[in-house]
Amino acid sequence: MVVNMNIMYRISLFLGLIIIIAHSLFASTLVCDTQNTQLWLTPKDGVTPIIQAINDAKSRIQIVMYTLTYRKIIYALEDAEKRGVYVNIIIDKSPYQAKNVNQYAMEKLTQAGVKVRYSNPEFRFTHQKTMIIDQKTAYILTGNFTYTGFKKQRNFYIKLTNPTLVQQIEEVFQADWNRFPANFEKTALVWSPDDKGKQIMALIKDSEHSLDLYSPQISSKTILNLLIMKAKAGIDVKILVAPSGEHPYLRPLYQALRKAGAQVCYMQYPRIHGKIILSDDKIAYLGSNNLTGTSLFHNRELGVMLCNPNVVHELNNAFNQDFNCK
Repeated sequence: MVVNMNIMYRISLFLGLIIIIAHSLFASTLVCDTQNTQLWLTPKDGVTPIIQAINDAKSRIQIVMYTLTYRKIIYALEDAEKRGVYVNIIIDKSPYQAKNVNQYAMEKLTQAGVKVRYSNPEFRFTHQKTMIIDQKTAYILTGNFTYTGFKKQRNFYIKLTNPTLVQQIEEVFQADWNRFPANFEKTALVWSPDDKGKQIMALIKDSEHSLDLYSPQISSKTILNLLIMKAKAGIDVKILVAPSGEHPYLRPLYQALRKAGAQVCYMQYPRIHGKIILSDDKIAYLGSNNLTGTSLFHNRELGVMLCNPNVVHELNNAFNQDFNCK
């Protein structure tokens, strides 16, 4: 049995390397958003900027959210509908291990006249977390619209005003609302499952001296192999993950990263839910993607590549404050 498991592990590593090489052969230059914008992190900044954006909406609010349970947000959306704002919301029908978690929001908001629709079953989960206000600004979040997401977890969210990006987020919203195939032009946005992790892999692959990651878990063999390769090549790889007791099966994977030279730390509080990748202190990914096969290849996810120096600096400062390996 031990021999067979060793053989299977070597085969998985070999296949992972083949995938990495294939992606590198066809990888194209990363596109990133250069505009300066507002960035918030939780629990420090809380839910107030989101509530304020909803309260300031004049004509339209469009939301895609994996779980929507925070009653402050639900009440704000009801009030927006009452004052004549057209509100459309896509929520996941059966989040993992929380099948009926969105039922209250569905019933309460529908009663208030809000147009709420369960997500397209074509996707394993609709794990995307975005809000568009008046077709002019968009918020991309790493956390859900839940009390825990804003009060007890380390999450990040950003406000985008780049018209090209806002327009694409809205176009994909309309496609997913109507369950039509979406069309994607190459922008700083990172869509799953359509992108299949290519831009995230390219971001990691292109790093020259440092990689800093917030990731609740890392179980994608392709991503793991790529991080191991970078660590072995001398790249300074630092990773913050959720406590080991939450996912015991991940410990051997993290041990392999440490053996290669990466630093992997468990962050106890606030609990990591953010998904951030910082490369060379120059470019960052922020979004809903977990570094898992399901997230990259089967879920509807959305993230953005950011390269404005001020934004990257803020993310870098947050990571340095949180990173504390003992």
